[in-house]
Amino acid sequence: MKVFGEQLEPDRSAELELRAELEQAGLDTTGLYAYVLPYNDGRQGAALYAVLDSSQGFRFPTSSDQNAMLAYMVQLANSPALATAGVDRIALDYRDASGESVLITTAPAESIRKFARGEIGREAFFQELEARTDPGSLTEGVLP
Repeated sequence: MKVFGEQLEPDRSAELELRAELEQAGLDTTGLYAYVLPYNDGRQGAALYAVLDSSQGFRFPTSSDQNAMLAYMVQLANSPALATAGVDRIALDYRDASGESVLITTAPAESIRKFARGEIGREAFFQELEARTDPGSLTEGVLP
């Protein structure tokens, strides 16, 4: 089954609105590539696939009280532009200084919002979160 179909057409207007929202909130969008992908398997809604590419200048906002990637997921899950586009799942693909994918995380937008509001705890949220990492990218230069 192809969830996004043969001819994937991202919702460009939602991406532009999201970028404007983030910039208006004072967040630098350099190195952010966002794709709002409507489902093409009969379901209503869409998913956000956001590439956070540090090789292209992406930097997480400084936040001392939270995990930076999780804080970014919360920012995206609370986006009015993404709500209007029907985004119900958010995926982040963090890329290192060489442009290699290091970590991909995804979770339902509602679970992210519930966690941010304190309605579910960290353990319950992490059961909803899916992640994939390249162990080689994490150990490169560390192991012989």
